[in-house]
Amino acid sequence: MGVQNIYYVYDDFGLLRFVIPPKAVAALMQAGVDWKISTTICNELCFRYEYDDRQRLIAKKVPGAAWTLMVYDKRDRLVYTQDGNMRSKNQWMTNLYDPLNRVTTTGVITYSGTSCQLQAYTNNNFESS
Repeated sequence: MGVQNIYYVYDDFGLLRFVIPPKAVAALMQAGVDWKISTTICNELCFRYEYDDRQRLIAKKVPGAAWTLMVYDKRDRLVYTQDGNMRSKNQWMTNLYDPLNRVTTTGVITYSGTSCQLQAYTNNNFESS
C-alpha cells in the first residue's frame, strides 16, 4: 500500500473548510494534474464545513450524505440540528437547556422554513439565560 495523503483546507480565519481524504486524492490524481475537484468527487468523497459570522459550525457535509445543518442560541448552545433525511420531512432535532447549560429535553419539531429563518427566530425569541 502506498502513501495515503489527506489534505486539509483552511480559510483566512483558520477555520477548517474542506478535507480531501485519500480516496478523493487518488481520484484527483487519476483526473490529471490540474486538481480541479468535480462535483461528484466533492459530494461523494470530501468533507465540507460552513461557519456563521460568529465562527460557529452551521453546516457540515460528509461523503455520500446530504448537508447537516445546525442552529445555535445566543449562548452558542446547539439548539437545532437537521440532516438530509429530516429535511425531506421538515423536521429538526432540538435540545432544550437548563440555566447550567445541561440538556434537559431532546425532541423533534416540524418547521418548514430555512435554517437562516430558524436562526433568526431563535435569536429573536429565546432569552440568553
